[in-house]
Amino acid sequence: MPTTEGKATVAAPAAGIMCAECPHRWDAHDSIGIRYCSATVARGLNRGCVCVGSAPPRPQSPSATSEG
Repeated sequence: MPTTEGKATVAAPAAGIMCAECPHRWDAHDSIGIRYCSATVARGLNRGCVCVGSAPPRPQSPSATSEG
């Protein structure tokens, strides 16, 4: 891993490389997604995706959509 003044830095991911954990490109991950997916793979966990925009839309309750 490259270092800068004694601090570890993360190298920029190559464009188009897919994440080993979720169905998104690695370079599309934000900092939380990078940490989450990296830890998930490293520990061999089976958990859902936290990438921005990956959550399915929440269904609306009937009371919010009904008229009257």
